[in-house]
Amino acid sequence: DSVEDVVELINEKKPDVVAITGDISDGSLPVNSDWLEPFNKVSDNIEVLYVTGNHESLYGKSDILNEINKIEKIRHIGDNEEIIYIKGFQFIGLDYEYKDVKEKVKSIINKYGVNYKISPTVFLYHVPNISLKDLNEIGIYLALMGHTHGGQFLPFTIYAWIISKYLSGLYNNENKNYIYVSSGYGTVWIY
Repeated sequence: DSVEDVVELINEKKPDVVAITGDISDGSLPVNSDWLEPFNKVSDNIEVLYVTGNHESLYGKSDILNEINKIEKIRHIGDNEEIIYIKGFQFIGLDYEYKDVKEKVKSIINKYGVNYKISPTVFLYHVPNISLKDLNEIGIYLALMGHTHGGQFLPFTIYAWIISKYLSGLYNNENKNYIYVSSGYGTVWIY
């Protein structure tokens, strides 16, 4: 039901792009493409881009990607090392596994000769572990991330602050680079 609710909201709001920045499942059950089938009802003029998170890596990334690839509307861009052009923006996505995110993004930008002064570059990644300063240095206008779940609840909020100073919401600097960290969609269950 939650996926149907998300798709209904997407179609109602009519964004140009939807970014799924990982952890499409918590790993407690194998991902089944039937759960994600409602995404195929997203309006044709809306792009749905996806990169993996740590839960995909922990619980069988290749199995999860096999299921996600059955959904025509979801475009996995994390492993492709390519730039996607959508309505005047350049999108780069990396799956969770990369250790030196800044260097990996720089290599993709250098490979394609991206001119970020003409077309803003949006970066999708799961963990908010790249700084606004680094974004400015490599020419990223906006980074869309997740992972922290907004700190969830104490004591996990403390851990979230330890791993990233970007916990939830929008962050920017004087150079007009932005990081948006989504708290995600779904429920945190306390056992």
